[in-house]
Amino acid sequence: PLSFQIPANTTYTLQLAPYLSDNTVDLNTSMENRLRWVTSNLGAPKPWVNRNNKGIHLTATTPVTVYYEISAEKNRDLISLKGKNALGKDFYVPFQTHFPVYNGYNNNYKPYSSFDIVATQDNTEIQITPTQNVFVYPNTFISSGTTFTIWLDKGQTSIIAPYANVTQTYKTHYTNKLSGSRIRVVNGGDIAVISKEDLAYSSTTG
Repeated sequence: PLSFQIPANTTYTLQLAPYLSDNTVDLNTSMENRLRWVTSNLGAPKPWVNRNNKGIHLTATTPVTVYYEISAEKNRDLISLKGKNALGKDFYVPFQTHFPVYNGYNNNYKPYSSFDIVATQDNTEIQITPTQNVFVYPNTFISSGTTFTIWLDKGQTSIIAPYANVTQTYKTHYTNKLSGSRIRVVNGGDIAVISKEDLAYSSTTG
């Protein structure tokens, strides 16, 4: 845990790099949830899909505004954290559907769209009904429209991405989006959901 005080009407920046680097090789030193480091087990008594153990939990003694900045060479982003307003037990996930994810890079770890679920309590049972086939890393999928159940503990994350039958390491579909997919907590605490897209591509702007 990191603890600090912020005087009224001031801002504070917490640099995470001294604690965790965005290392692309080592799971233990990366700040990012990546498909290449997740695990899945559909046959377990309490199954999970594309699960990772990375999450950041923030608390404050008085109301604050917080955003998380990804300051990478590519795909820089600012993510505004919604606090308690982000928590719930029943979600429908929106995506823009006009621009596809750019697929022109010659590598196995292609850009992809997904939604990520993080649990706030242990033993949270979650049902997901996807509108597209879902990629189950490393080499299988769950069919569109099939409601499946996963379990997450506090701070665990599940990455849900659309599936494509391709030979690359990430078997993710760069045009299909999971727009309209439903996520519902059956038993357990609130969850938070974030949707994301790598490299949305417009042919007019490049």
